[in-house]
Order: sequence, then structure tokens, then C-alpha cells
Amino acid sequence: MLQPGSIGGFRVGYYATINKKFENRQSIRLNPYAHYGFINNDLKGSIFFTHLYDPVKRQRYYVYAAREFMMVNPFEAYINMFRRSNYFDQSRLQLGHEFEVVNGMYFNTYITFSDRHDLSKYKFWPYADSIFKTNNIPIVFNPHKSVEMRFTLSYTPKQQYIREPKEKIILGSKYPTFSIVYNQGVKGLLKSGVDFTYLQASINQSINLGRIGIGKYSISTGKFFDTTILPIVDYKYQRRGDPFLLRNPLGSFQLLPTTFPTFNWFLEAHYWHDFNGFLTSGVPLLKKLAINASAGSSLLYTYENNVKHIEVCYGINRVFRLLRSTIKIGVYYANGYNNNGNFYQGFKFSLENYNVRDNSWAF
Repeated sequence: MLQPGSIGGFRVGYYATINKKFENRQSIRLNPYAHYGFINNDLKGSIFFTHLYDPVKRQRYYVYAAREFMMVNPFEAYINMFRRSNYFDQSRLQLGHEFEVVNGMYFNTYITFSDRHDLSKYKFWPYADSIFKTNNIPIVFNPHKSVEMRFTLSYTPKQQYIREPKEKIILGSKYPTFSIVYNQGVKGLLKSGVDFTYLQASINQSINLGRIGIGKYSISTGKFFDTTILPIVDYKYQRRGDPFLLRNPLGSFQLLPTTFPTFNWFLEAHYWHDFNGFLTSGVPLLKKLAINASAGSSLLYTYENNVKHIEVCYGINRVFRLLRSTIKIGVYYANGYNNNGNFYQGFKFSLENYNVRDNSWAF
């Protein structure tokens, strides 16, 4: 409820989740959220509603409305995420729909209307200036409206499922999931002031290797085909690594030295392997302490500025019960090389919460 480090000073708010599954196997989810800032006397919040109205064809729609602080670069390193220069003010309405075309193939489409403003009219707590000595001035840009359409097509070959009378239960597949995402900034619609086209393709999979453990990988590439009017808040960023903190290794880099945008083709690949005791069960002390080993590697190549980066990460982790939650704490060591001529290395620490809804860890 208490948010002492928020943009614009101290805020207080409340978040709730309401889930309901009916006898006909339809389901709804509602997430209301509201928070109030005392320095600027501003009320912000959001509401999300989704309805699975066809449990057999997996058809659902959702509505999201919000007035919120948004990040210019949501993939920035955590040390920079709290700088004022990484935020702007936005009112947003989003409408979406998803359905299964054929078994394993899903089509998702949504349209988003946004009204964007910088933070030049906001007051801030001065204590933040003592933490961030530089680059703590809000970005300034012309207020504008944005209409964005996104279409996502994903396909998992030979998806297994259970067909019950009122619903279809997905069991997964031993094949990877292929996805294509198309983003279009629509100029002129509802006074929209953006005009860009972005296309991205990706492959991801989780592989159960039995006693050896579970391996997960993701590969993606993308490019802006039109940047006629591309605001800074719509850039595609490659995120730098965080000091000491291990972020999700399937979607981020641990040792990339700087954050930068990419407009042309890029290739990004990640692999992470959880050995599930395969390497540690033979060591009596590690087995008794229920310590597990994990390792992975990532690489990045960007065409426009010829960045080539590769890194490996390895370490140990242990699962703990904390009150009603299950968490995994890990200690890792990472080594990396960037074609700017530098080697990078360092210890990384992770704290991961178990996802009860999906019955899985993020990595």
C-alpha cells in the first residue's frame, strides 16, 4: 500500500485481484488499482478486465484503462529505473481479443489509445537529487496522442490437450512456440501523432531432459520498417546488465555494458538450464542442503552499430518457504565479452518468486 520511492513523491494505494470461474467453464478476472500522491495531490490507477467466453476455442477479450506513470525504457537497468528521466505521464485505453485459430495456433490483436505528457508540471521530493547526482531531470517532449495496433500470431506444433465437454485444457507440446508480432503506429486516427511499423519474430521452448534437468531457450529478431514519427517512448531497447542482480536470463543480459535502442535488425538468443540436482546430488553436503545448480548463456548481435556480445552464467540456488510464499535464492558468476574489446565479469544474486497460477518458475 505504501510507495515511498514513487515518482512525484510518497504515494499510497491498493491493488486487488478478483477471479471467478463459472459452471459453464467461462471465467473472468478483474484487477482494480488506485493510488494517491500527496505532493502533487494526484489520483492515478488502472482497471483490467478479461472474460474467457469460449473455453473450448480459448476465446477471450480484455479491457484495460489507466492513468499512470510509464517508463520511457521499461528495459532499463534497475539502478536507472527510478530516475525521473525514465518516466512520463500517460492516460491509456486498451482493447484486446485472443482466440485459437486451429490447435496450437493463437491470434491476438489489440488497439491502444494513449495521451502522453512529460513530467514538467510535477513536483518532486528533493532527497532523490542526493541519490541521482546526474540525469535526474524529466525528459521534455511535445504532448501527443498515440494509437497503436498490435497483432500477434503464435503457433506450437502438435499441442496436446484434454477435450472436456465444456472446455479445452492445454497440456503443452514437445515442440517450440513460433511467434510473430506486428506493431503499427496509426497516424491521424483519433488525432494520433505517431507513425511507425515494427516487426518481430521469436522462438521459445522448454525442454524436459529427464535426469539432466530442464532447459529453456528463446531466440528473437526484429526491425522497424518505418520510423516516420517514432517517439522516444516507442523505441526498442537492448537492456544493460544490473550491478549484482541477476535478471531473468531468458529475456535480458547480465553484463551488457550500456542500454541502447535498435532500429535495424538484431539477433538475441538466451539459454538457461536448471540441472534439478543432477550435478549436486552426488555431493553429500549439497544434497543434504537441497542446493541445485543452474547455468546459461546469452548472445546479442545488432546490425546497425555492429555490437557483438556473448556471456555465460553459472551458479547455485536453493528453494525456501517464506510465510505463504515459495522463493528461490541464487548466487551466480557471470563472464562476458563485448566486441568493444572488453571482458566483463562479476557475481550475480537472484530472488525469484514461484508462480502459483502457472505452476512454474520464470527461469
